[in-house]
Amino acid sequence: MKFFYFFFPDRKKRVTPDYEKIYEELKKGPLTFREIEELSGVPHNAVAQVITTLTLRYPIWSPKRGVYKLLEYSDYD
Repeated sequence: MKFFYFFFPDRKKRVTPDYEKIYEELKKGPLTFREIEELSGVPHNAVAQVITTLTLRYPIWSPKRGVYKLLEYSDYD
């Protein structure tokens, strides 16, 4: 492992997102991709995985591209 960090010293530590915090924000209203990125603290290329994990835990859907919200009964109409 030391060999790897010798050549790539700026590699960041793994960040574990706070899914509960993001869920609480989703209760308040829709979130954009960028807002989820800021709340989770993960790099831009890892936000899709955060969204996938959220959809496995909570009823989340995308009403339009780049926007995510909790599924409600009114969304079925």
